[in-house]
Amino acid sequence: MKLIKKEVGSDNTGLIRVQPENDEDIWHLFNLLCKGDVVTAVTFRKVDVSGNAGSDFGGSSNQQRVRMTLSVKVEAIEYDGEIGEIRLRGRVTSETSDQVRVGSYHTLTVAKARALTIEKLEPPAWDLFALDVIQKACSEKAKLGEVDLAVMLVEEGYASLHLVGSGGLTMKVAKVETRMPKKYGAAASGLEKAQSKFFGRCALAIGQNIDFTTIQCLVLAGPGFTKDELLKYLMLEGARSKGSVDAGNGKASGNSMLSILENKGKIITAHASSAFGHSLKEVLSSPEISNRIANTRASSQMGALDR
Repeated sequence: MKLIKKEVGSDNTGLIRVQPENDEDIWHLFNLLCKGDVVTAVTFRKVDVSGNAGSDFGGSSNQQRVRMTLSVKVEAIEYDGEIGEIRLRGRVTSETSDQVRVGSYHTLTVAKARALTIEKLEPPAWDLFALDVIQKACSEKAKLGEVDLAVMLVEEGYASLHLVGSGGLTMKVAKVETRMPKKYGAAASGLEKAQSKFFGRCALAIGQNIDFTTIQCLVLAGPGFTKDELLKYLMLEGARSKGSVDAGNGKASGNSMLSILENKGKIITAHASSAFGHSLKEVLSSPEISNRIANTRASSQMGALDR
């Protein structure tokens, strides 16, 4: 959803102008809209074009559908999930045209790619729940659509985590960098500690950005063996977390390492030339990976990455 304008006061009253972009945005708006809201949008209405002002009630034979902007105080809300639209019926509150009278009834249609302004003047107005829904729906991540595929590109000391949306769009949601000591000489003694720290930060990025209830596949990809060492680390730490929970020394809820272990069947490894973004297309276009992620929504949209 695109946020165009926001004017909300300290008492939570005010207006927000948005443009829904997909069916999920329409559903969010349906849950936000209430009777008593004043909604302004572009609409069409049959009016008399013969020059008789306000005669849209008189059944004139010279009527046409005219495009105009109207504000309606909502009295009835109807959601049509099959076509992804909302119909709002109410009385016109502002006379933006001499062809429509204030107080007359009109039905506005809320649909994708059509901007609308929602003004809430009655409690609970724009409460914390409503503002949180708007914020999340208008976030960059929301534009990805349904996300069920994630890719972490990883090499020694650097990793980037990407989400792949159902429309073929991708977004980098995390970057991990750790200075790694040289493998030889005096500095080599700190390599294991630095690697553990790096893998720990990778695990944290996964835990903070991946919901395994919706993600069907997490690909760990990169050159060399770092991706394989990361997978071993994730499984080892997950097992330790499980042992701690089983012993009564930890909580299962909110334990990201335990969640990773429980979803180990969704995690696979693949080769990539680097851990930087340009390698994402390389991973997703690999025949081997294409077969492994065939059950994800994103896989049906991989052609978008080739355009």
